[in-house]
Formats: sequence, structure tokens, C-alpha cells
Amino acid sequence: ILALTGAFAGGLRERRLEVVSPWEAGERSGILAFRPSGEPEACFRHLLARGVIVSLRRGCIRLSPHFYNDESDVEAFFRALDAFGA
Repeated sequence: ILALTGAFAGGLRERRLEVVSPWEAGERSGILAFRPSGEPEACFRHLLARGVIVSLRRGCIRLSPHFYNDESDVEAFFRALDAFGA
């Protein structure tokens, strides 16, 4: 799970999006929140419409990968996010 959140965080940072979840050693978890560019609710709706299950929390998009997710889910997320223009 931490490897997946690491892949998400790396891709978000490459896109110059702010990861707001704690990221230091000992603080990381399987939940990752970031601030999308543009309207967070529009990004949230866009991702859901493309089958990407995320949550909207206080202006941030929250990802919660689990043991059944894999690298293909990371790729699908970024395809959908890039289509939004975030």
C-alpha cells in the first residue's frame, strides 16, 4: 500500500500538485490527499465519472488504495487526472 501511495505522490508531484498528507518517515499512511488545480469538486466529479473512486475532503481529493489495487490503478488515475487538466 505504501508503494502505491508513493507512486501516486510521485506522479502528483511531477504534475506540481500539492500533496497535503504527512509524508515523513513514521507519518505516512495508506491515505493520500492532494489539492487539484482548478475547482476541487469539478475534479472529484470528473474522476468519479471515469470510474476512479476518490473522496472529496475540505477542498482536497483523497485516495485510499488498498491491497486489491495495483499499478494499473495508478495509471488509470493519472490518465483520468490528466484528462481533467489538473
